[in-house]
Amino acid sequence: MENIYEQMQAISEAPSQADTILTNLGPTGFLTPVLVLILWTLVMLVLMLKRRIPAMNAIDKNPQKFIENPTLMDQVPDSAKWAADNYNHLHEQPVIFYALMAYLALTGQGDNVYMYFWRGPMWARG
Repeated sequence: MENIYEQMQAISEAPSQADTILTNLGPTGFLTPVLVLILWTLVMLVLMLKRRIPAMNAIDKNPQKFIENPTLMDQVPDSAKWAADNYNHLHEQPVIFYALMAYLALTGQGDNVYMYFWRGPMWARG
């Protein structure tokens, strides 16, 4: 019985794979999600342009007509509208995320916050 307990104790004290990943990321590793979100925004930009421009050109070659007559947008296919909506949303809420990540990077607190959310508060670790 004691042997099993010692083995379990050794496993719980050994660094986890998550700890190894966090150590390898370094102090700016928490900025990786920012890069991913930027790349996703660029993907959505390309997708929006690929869908929306041809759809609008099929209705009218003059983009000013869509401003003068907003009902023309009703003729644009839903897939083109969804790509544009997704792209627009990527410029709304993530602004708070970008501001928080910039603040954490400038104040050097990113590693503490990252560890807190990855591993949980000290009192919850047991």
